[in-house]
Amino acid sequence: MSADIHSLSGAYAVDAVDGDERVLFEEHLALCPECRVEVASLREAASALADLTRAETGPDVRRAVLDKIGTVRPLPPLVQRPAYDTATEHRGIPTEEVGTVVRMPRRHVLTWAGAAAAAAVVGGVTWQQFRPQEEAQLTAAEKVIRASDAHRFQQSVDGHTMTIVRSPAMRRAVLIAEGMPAAPKGKDYQAWFDLPGRGMVSAGVVRPDASDNVMVILEGDAAAATGAGLTVEPTGGSPAPTSDPIMLIPFT
Repeated sequence: MSADIHSLSGAYAVDAVDGDERVLFEEHLALCPECRVEVASLREAASALADLTRAETGPDVRRAVLDKIGTVRPLPPLVQRPAYDTATEHRGIPTEEVGTVVRMPRRHVLTWAGAAAAAAVVGGVTWQQFRPQEEAQLTAAEKVIRASDAHRFQQSVDGHTMTIVRSPAMRRAVLIAEGMPAAPKGKDYQAWFDLPGRGMVSAGVVRPDASDNVMVILEGDAAAATGAGLTVEPTGGSPAPTSDPIMLIPFT
């Protein structure tokens, strides 16, 4: 994703994420045990710091905290750089819609969250998350996910949750999965749209990344489809399904 979704855990823990970004992170949080642990830990720390604010702090304490904040290195800005995505180009999605952003190390996220909490101890300082050129940084998939008419459909497959986010207005759908194992050797996952009068039509081959995660725009007209499925096919995919679906979601 253009901005590492994991990096929102600090802001979410101090209730500084709202709107579509909050919806997107909470959907991720339900599937990410690591982020749940991190959010719980940060909330516990924030609660402890909040208790400290009830006591009067002398000038020496205030000065010491301000000095400490001065030693915290600020986060580097997100840097957008062009990316060439052959899989995306093959699906007919303009490459200019897809950007890559340098991933922010998680240790910097925690440092930043701690500095924000320290500022609250000093003087009840509030802050707003800065989102420069947020819309320009969204990938094509994120634009579908954040569409005003987007609907989410979920199904559990072997203990893993698969989500399809569909925007009829954009005529696109995104398949999202975390912890999805690679297909068996010599096989690929293949997505399908159920189109009236045509049956199951290929929506593209789906391959999890190195972390066993998937977020891919499905090929074809999602607005015309009445449902979507996922099967295991020979490497490269098939013209028509050759196995029973491991996922079958109606768009109703």
